[in-house]
Amino acid sequence: MKKILILLIVAVVLPLFSQKDNLELGIRYLKLGNTYREAKLFDKAGHYINEGNKIAIKQKSVYWQAVSNEYIGYFYRDINMKAEAMKHFLNSLELYAQSVKQNDGSPTAIKAVIQNISTEMTEIQNETTSAIAGLVPNNSSTKNPENEYKNFVYNNLNDANRNPDNVYVLDLDDSDLTTVPSSISNFRNLEVLILSNNEITKLPEDLCNLKNLTVLELQNNSLTKLPECIYKMKNLELINLKGNDFSVKQLVDIFRLMPEKKIIIEGDDED
Repeated sequence: MKKILILLIVAVVLPLFSQKDNLELGIRYLKLGNTYREAKLFDKAGHYINEGNKIAIKQKSVYWQAVSNEYIGYFYRDINMKAEAMKHFLNSLELYAQSVKQNDGSPTAIKAVIQNISTEMTEIQNETTSAIAGLVPNNSSTKNPENEYKNFVYNNLNDANRNPDNVYVLDLDDSDLTTVPSSISNFRNLEVLILSNNEITKLPEDLCNLKNLTVLELQNNSLTKLPECIYKMKNLELINLKGNDFSVKQLVDIFRLMPEKKIIIEGDDED
């Protein structure tokens, strides 16, 4: 009986030690691979990080899978394969959300890295003012086009509703809005919509009727999701989501569903 009991204990305990040893080996591979990456020895870096990732997956360690995806992301970033880097950083962010409870640390750093790569992957303007400055309707025959675009910028909804076809830029920043006005779909020529610094909790489906919209500023609201139709807006180039209530998983999904757009989720606040 004692022999049987001892054999059972050995059968249970030995695999646990083996798993621990294997995971520690995987961790060593990951750290070694990341060091080789820093030294720009990319062949060795790729080999060891990949081997470490395989062990983390086999051992079902969510945390170390997150770390390995982060390291793979840095590897692809450094060899200028930004699309692959973005994919692994998004995987890492999602895995960290499952395994790390603290709000700062690696997930915060990865969000900043994702933001930088997203900026590098797109060729559009970095600031809304730059986008506005180039907006002059094609049918305009003005003598002074550098200043004429100002005639198509509205920051008062009542004025905009009186001239819906002339509204190319609608600036409703800090307007105490809790919802997006239903009349928004009337502005069929709208190219820049600024809804920042309000208390908006939901975007209407009607927003997607703005076929010419290229810039959508939504920072500092109370949004928790985007309407599904927004992912199909072909002309939308920039969407600013900073300062809302999106979960990490939602941000990951947004980046995956809008790979060609510039999506702002981090950055310094403007004065």
